Amino acid sequence: MCAGPVGFASLTIDGLWATYGKVSPGIIAGVMALGFLWGCGFCCWGYGLAMVGLSLGYSLTMGTMALVGSMLPFFLGSADKAATLGGMIVIAGILICIAGVGVNGFAGMQREKSQRQETEEKSEKTNMLLGLCICVLAGVLSSGCNIAYHVGSKIGDIPNISQERFGNAPWLQGFPCGR
Repeated sequence: MCAGPVGFASLTIDGLWATYGKVSPGIIAGVMALGFLWGCGFCCWGYGLAMVGLSLGYSLTMGTMALVGSMLPFFLGSADKAATLGGMIVIAGILICIAGVGVNGFAGMQREKSQRQETEEKSEKTNMLLGLCICVLAGVLSSGCNIAYHVGSKIGDIPNISQERFGNAPWLQGFPCGR
């Protein structure tokens, strides 16, 4: 529910604010808090990239974001479907994506290691470890955006309220959730 999507939704959705009024304040606060965490995650990401480099930082952050941002909503909303063929395909696809990000990260680490000088200071090692932790934290926090969509759509039922109570077209369902 950030300003851009909500601003656009207010131009296209009939009864947008009334739709939000039908949703529990706890859901609205949760979605806003997850959006705030998403913003914090991207601030951390920039800081982590400066500490560990682009290749490793990008791979680590995106891999963590893919894992947490895809798997958590999947299991929160469709845990009963995880053992089905479709669920297994979704899980396998996410794991293949994460493996690809891991290979990319490994290659980036190898390149950076080959470019590094023979001697390293202890502070550089500490900065690398801190940078890795910040990149993982950035990935976890940045997944808040996808989790917010899940909370607003599935738990808060915002799209259905918008369509059923206010007559918005089905193709507009995601706009009140910021999609």
